Amino acid sequence: MNQVKLFSLKMNDGYFMPLLGLGTSAPKVVKSEAEKAVMRAIDVGYRHIDSAYIYQNEEEIGRAIQMKLADGTVKRGDLFLTTKVLCAATCVSVGSSLFEESFLGKFFFSLV
Repeated sequence: MNQVKLFSLKMNDGYFMPLLGLGTSAPKVVKSEAEKAVMRAIDVGYRHIDSAYIYQNEEEIGRAIQMKLADGTVKRGDLFLTTKVLCAATCVSVGSSLFEESFLGKFFFSLV
């Protein structure tokens, strides 16, 4: 069994979700530091990145992921990307517009 599966939870759809993920909420951290943190996390083996539109750092997180994809450190299929959206009475319309504004418009979510 490979290391990813060993430290992951098999979901009902057959995908594996890494049990340990990098949370990206850091309100008092400069946005550029979020980018560096994600790049370092991927370098040391993190494959689960958790984000949210409300953190307002998804552009930096997206840039970090794109750089790690481009330099061959990981493939998109190696990463498990999660996000959260606030739901109000208009959750569907608000949620879909948040997805379009998110850095993950360039990626697909593994879990919302």
